[in-house]
Amino acid sequence: MRTSFHVALRYFLSKNNPQVVNIISWIAVSGLAIGTIALSVLLAVFSGLEALNKDLYEKINPDIKIEPKNGKDFTSNPLFIDRIKTIKGIAAISQTIEEKVYLRYRTYDHLAYLKGVDSTYDKVMSFNKTLLLGDPLLPYVKAGVWVGLGVAQRLSLTLEDRDNLISILVPKAGKGLMSATSFHQKEAMAVGIFHIMEDIDEKYVYSSLEFAQDLLDKKDCIYHLEIKAVPEYNLNNIKKDLSKTLGDKFVIKTRQEQQEALFKVINTENFILYLLLCLILIITSFSLIGAIIILILDKKEQIRTLWNMGMSLRQIRNIFFYVGGFITISGWFIGIFIGYALAFGQKKFSWITVNQSIAFPVRFTLENFTLISFTVWTIGFLGAYCSSRRLRLSK
Repeated sequence: MRTSFHVALRYFLSKNNPQVVNIISWIAVSGLAIGTIALSVLLAVFSGLEALNKDLYEKINPDIKIEPKNGKDFTSNPLFIDRIKTIKGIAAISQTIEEKVYLRYRTYDHLAYLKGVDSTYDKVMSFNKTLLLGDPLLPYVKAGVWVGLGVAQRLSLTLEDRDNLISILVPKAGKGLMSATSFHQKEAMAVGIFHIMEDIDEKYVYSSLEFAQDLLDKKDCIYHLEIKAVPEYNLNNIKKDLSKTLGDKFVIKTRQEQQEALFKVINTENFILYLLLCLILIITSFSLIGAIIILILDKKEQIRTLWNMGMSLRQIRNIFFYVGGFITISGWFIGIFIGYALAFGQKKFSWITVNQSIAFPVRFTLENFTLISFTVWTIGFLGAYCSSRRLRLSK
């Protein structure tokens, strides 16, 4: 059967019909173009998702967070804070406490996290920009709390209801059996409702640092130091200076390190997707190899003429290599143009949406463009080189 196929192929090509080669060449261009479109669109989408996650977590994670290496809390004093402020690149520092609490309001209850913040917190995290209703964080009310939109919905809470207070309870340390005396309890008035992101809105309640310290019976103790860096300063350099100043008793994390698991998952998915698309490009490159081999078979008489005119085998092979390179560049150019046009259209017109308010994000980066070009060119030129080496001449 193999011999019959070769005989039929040679007979078909012996008709010297250029349309056959043209069709196969365009199939090769189309295959590389489709692979390039898929690579450019999906890398733009993943870059957009990564940027979206970074933007979202900028609202809840500070530039740098400091926490004790052992235990949950540590004692803070003005001298300790002043020593940290001497480090270059630090714009503001906020002392915070965060603890899981039980909320009770009228007949409703909810488990949430109480975050106690000091008077400089808005300088670190711009909390007031997230407020939908109510009083700003500064100057804050010592017996007031700011609740997330999700928490307010679960408790059916409104700011107009000033007669009903929220009861906030937290277990006392070392109490094994639960009883009425096993909890620290304080009451507070809801003075504001904020909206950051759904996951945060359903979990967090903010209060003054003094309120949280009184509730937990941890006077002068804090859980974290949250730092706002000067924009032009490198966070890793600030982290090194903090490590030198504070020693090994504290864990210091930049914003990306605070969400290290999330970004590892995103980068791993991005890498796996890239490998799959590379595999698709390798498969489509076989059409390029086939096109060059068929072109070699179709041009045997012309190749013999060039050989008799004195051209070397290397020079003749290079002709077919350049043809493969032209097919590769054509497929890359068409693919990158269509792929980026589709991505730009998504960014401009929001054709596909995650939900009613958020469009599927896309982002263009020089790194992605370089990676796409390197990948397509490497696979295409390698395929052209291998197929052009298939040319053999007998004297």
